[in-house]
Amino acid sequence: MKKLFFIASVTLAVGFTSCKKDYTCTCTENGTNVGVVGIPNSSKSDAQTLCDNEQTTLNGLGASASCTLD
Repeated sequence: MKKLFFIASVTLAVGFTSCKKDYTCTCTENGTNVGVVGIPNSSKSDAQTLCDNEQTTLNGLGASASCTLD
């Protein structure tokens, strides 16, 4: 039983840590690169939210930027 608990604990720990990695948010306007933002140690959904926020911020400043998560 202890062995099963240990294996389950290790599996869960690896599962939770493997979902986070470094992402890059690249923003372009009319084919020109206007910004690259590094997003370290994040889940994909959190990184996508940050990248979407970056696009909203740039467009709020008068740009017509498009940001993609890499």
